Amino acid sequence: GLPVDLQVTGRRRPLPPAVDQAAYRILQESLTNALLHGRGGAEIALNYEADALEIVVVNPGSANGGSGHGIIGMQERALLLGGSFEAGSADGAFRVRVRLPYGVEKSG
Repeated sequence: GLPVDLQVTGRRRPLPPAVDQAAYRILQESLTNALLHGRGGAEIALNYEADALEIVVVNPGSANGGSGHGIIGMQERALLLGGSFEAGSADGAFRVRVRLPYGVEKSG
């Protein structure tokens, strides 16, 4: 029941399992928050950068991201993978921005 616009930039690539799972859960939580606390659809941008996946979710009608454990959980997922996390309200919208490094493959 939530209208969503998706924009994908960069060259899509297979994600390491930990990054894939974190991205899925962060998107899931962001969209749940948009549905529960927002007043409109959501805009998702997936940016496949050279060294990381950037996820941006904006709920244009929302000024509230909730006060539960969801924001903390998203932040912990990103930081555990060496990434970054930002979330907050500005100009009548709530925005989540996450950067998840692909990781460095180690040679034997």
